[in-house]
Amino acid sequence: MRIKFFLPFAAVFLAVSLGAAGAQAAGGSASDLLTDCMSKDPYKRGFCTGYVAGTDHMFSTLAARKKISRQYCPGQEATLGELKSAWKKWMAKHPDRLDAAADVSLVVAWRETYPCAKK
Repeated sequence: MRIKFFLPFAAVFLAVSLGAAGAQAAGGSASDLLTDCMSKDPYKRGFCTGYVAGTDHMFSTLAARKKISRQYCPGQEATLGELKSAWKKWMAKHPDRLDAAADVSLVVAWRETYPCAKK
């Protein structure tokens, strides 16, 4: 439970400490993020985890505040591991999307994996 609370703050801290250039280099494209997620380097894997957590937190917060419509609906709260796994599986099926922005690829993958019920 504490990890769920801590991860969004860790992602923000990491993004701020890296600066815009570092964040772009480490997580700019889906390909870059996938490389970090699959890395043996714990720092890169940590960046991946923080990026995924931050993206999920940002979109969930915007939807909760009614700034955007809900983009994906995992039903019961999906774990961070499940969100990362869903994205990796989606990327394996869509190698043509490796050049997409990392955050866009995450949300598109989650939207297809966890579609929201139509109203």
